[in-house]
Amino acid sequence: MKARLTVAAGILAGVCLFWYALKGVDFTRLSEACRQADYALLALAVLTNLAEAFMRGVKWKLLLDPVNRVRVWDSFRMETAGLALNNVLPFRLGEILRGTAGAGVFHMPVVTVFATIVVERALDVIALVLLLSLVGISGRVEGDIFQHKSAIILLFTAVAAGICAVIFADRLVKLKILEPLFTRFVFLKKILSQIAAGAVAFKDWKRGIITVLAAMFQWCVNAFTILVLVYAFHLQDMLGPAHCIVVTVASAIACSIPAMPGFFGNYEAGVAAVMGVWGVQKDAAFAMAFTGHILGYITITLAGLIFVYGLGYSVGRVWNFRSGNSGTSTGKEIL
Repeated sequence: MKARLTVAAGILAGVCLFWYALKGVDFTRLSEACRQADYALLALAVLTNLAEAFMRGVKWKLLLDPVNRVRVWDSFRMETAGLALNNVLPFRLGEILRGTAGAGVFHMPVVTVFATIVVERALDVIALVLLLSLVGISGRVEGDIFQHKSAIILLFTAVAAGICAVIFADRLVKLKILEPLFTRFVFLKKILSQIAAGAVAFKDWKRGIITVLAAMFQWCVNAFTILVLVYAFHLQDMLGPAHCIVVTVASAIACSIPAMPGFFGNYEAGVAAVMGVWGVQKDAAFAMAFTGHILGYITITLAGLIFVYGLGYSVGRVWNFRSGNSGTSTGKEIL
């Protein structure tokens, strides 16, 4: 019952966000914007979506290699399979597949693989905040937050704190001065312990820098996809590369809100809202956001499901694992 209520609440949240994104849209102009789009550039957006998924695989490989060297093809297909399941199932069940199936593919403990997934999420936050800070320094984007140096300094401080938390997570959990904090907030110690287990790559500062740069490049590819969509919908006079990075950050934040599988509603609301700040008409913003979302959804879901079934898994079995066996399963029952 609890699971069904959670799914229903997620769907309701997605519907509400989708309604918010559509509010005030002129459907005649929306249809016209779609008809006038450059379809060759939309085809390019399909390729850049796959390129970003590949970069996700490279980023994860860098986190896994210190434990046991893995092939980039394996990390890429596991990443894409996980994204596909997140697109069709609730509760981000793709992460369960990545952790359990990845353990077998990478020949390492399940706990270690899950730890690298936790670190990967922390790394995404660091990369996005760092990119947003660089945009602020560049002065190429209008917005209240970028007019205040204190805000930019705060962003850099957040990045520095995040990097230190990743690098020194194993030491932080052992500090006696933090014991009262961990006693009160047990989940903080658990998260730091998981980060410590998955942050082996950051023990070598050179590999750590390369890993952070890989994460930043992956999100830059995401921003490039948005830039391609900007040109496809003839909005290049209003939005440039720096704006696209801000849109990327906004969409990532929007998609972090629990909602329906595929993040429909979240993505459109986030993208349309931030583009509206720069004077983009809502119908044009929604047309670009929804078209880009559909293209990415179809591309990654189809590619990922091919990998899911190629690995011997199925959508139904992953869902049954969550709804029926999650309490006692060791992870093998998902097969």
